[in-house]
Amino acid sequence: FAAVFVDIVLDGSDGGAGVDLCKQIKQTGEPPVLVLVSSQLRPVERVRATLAGCDGLLLKPVTRGAVARTLEACGLSLPADARRA
Repeated sequence: FAAVFVDIVLDGSDGGAGVDLCKQIKQTGEPPVLVLVSSQLRPVERVRATLAGCDGLLLKPVTRGAVARTLEACGLSLPADARRA
């Protein structure tokens, strides 16, 4: 995969499983771009996400434009949308 989107809680209520998942994804041979999707991103959660290896952060509700901007900031792009041609 070129990118992985994860919707996890980074407040520690999961016993650290979310952070561990992010770290495992980033330890693969060729790690994909890792984007955290959340309903709230407090500053402390942003720091935890960065330390866990997340490359991008998206706040719900997620729009196509937000996904495109996040991926482009990480060096990827969405495929062209034939409906918009």
